[in-house]
Amino acid sequence: MPAPRASFYAHGKLLLSGEYFVLAGARALALPVRYGQWLDVFEGEEAGILQWESLDEKGRKWLQLRFSLPDFELLDGAASAEAVQLQAVLRAVTALRGEDASWLLDKRRASALQDAGLRVCTRLEFPRMWGLGSSSTFLSCLSQWAGVDAYELLEATFGGSGYDLAAAVASSPVFFQRRSASSGGRWEALVEPVLLDFPFREMLYFVYLGRKQNSRAGIRRFQQYREQMDPGLVHRISELSEAFSICRKAEDFSALMVEHETLVGKALEMTPLQQASFPDFPGTLKSLGAWGGDFALALSAEPEEKLRAYFNQQGLGLLISWDDLVL
Repeated sequence: MPAPRASFYAHGKLLLSGEYFVLAGARALALPVRYGQWLDVFEGEEAGILQWESLDEKGRKWLQLRFSLPDFELLDGAASAEAVQLQAVLRAVTALRGEDASWLLDKRRASALQDAGLRVCTRLEFPRMWGLGSSSTFLSCLSQWAGVDAYELLEATFGGSGYDLAAAVASSPVFFQRRSASSGGRWEALVEPVLLDFPFREMLYFVYLGRKQNSRAGIRRFQQYREQMDPGLVHRISELSEAFSICRKAEDFSALMVEHETLVGKALEMTPLQQASFPDFPGTLKSLGAWGGDFALALSAEPEEKLRAYFNQQGLGLLISWDDLVL
C-alpha cells in the first residue's frame, strides 16, 4: 500500500449539555472523544477519475464509488442515497471555493485534472451506528483538505448546530455557542476550551442505547416550541453548562443532570430517559445529543460490575468509562 499524499483527522463527539437549545444560542458543553475518522488522499490509478472508498472500524468497505473529474458525475451504475449525498458534498466544496475541482490536486503539480486521478479512503475508528459523528468527522476532514470553512460547508450540506465540528478539531472539551453575525450573515461559532476535572469521574459512564438516532424530528419539535419559548430558558441552559463544568460534587452533578433533562423534556414534549426507560437505575441518567438513541451519561456510585449487569439485563451491553471515551 503506497503512502498517502495527505492525511486528515477529526475527533468524534458527544454533547454533555445544551442539546437542542444550542440552536437558539445557548452555551453548550461539547466533548471530543478518543475515536474519530481519517481521510487519506492517494495518487489515483485512473486519469480523470476520483476513486472513493469508505471503511468502517473493522476495515470493511461500506462505500465504493467512482466519479469523473472535474464534474463529479457518478460512474458505475445506479446511485445510492450515500452516493448522491457524497456527490452533493463534493460539489458544495467546489462551490464554496468558487472554482472548479482543481482543489483536489496538489497546487505544486503541473498535471491537469484530466491527466491525473485521485483515490480517497475514509477510515472510521468507531461503528457508524454509535452516533459519535460519522458525518461531522467527514465534513471536518474534507474542509481541512479543501481549505474551506467547516461551518459554511455544514450550512451548505447537512445543517445542524455546528458543535460537532468544534469538537472534531478540539484537543479537550469545549464550550460552544452560536452567535448572530454582526454583519447579518451566517451565525458565528464561539469556541472556548474548558478543563473538566471532576473528582467523581470514576462514577461517570457512557451507555450505548443501541438506537442510531436521527436528530431531525427532535429539532423540528424544538423549533415549534422555540416560537413561544421563554427566552430565559436559553440563559438557564447556558448557566447549567457552566455549572456542569465547575461541579465538584457528585450529588450536585446529579441535580444538574435532572434539571437539564426536565427542561429539554418540556421543550420536546418527551419524557426524560430515566423516567421513561430506567426508573430503577441506581443513580442518574442523562440523554446526550439527540433524544431517543445513541449514548446516555450515567452517574452512579455502584461498582462497575453491578452497572454492567444492570444494563445487560436491559439488553444493553456497551458501557464505557468517562476516561476511556472523553479526550
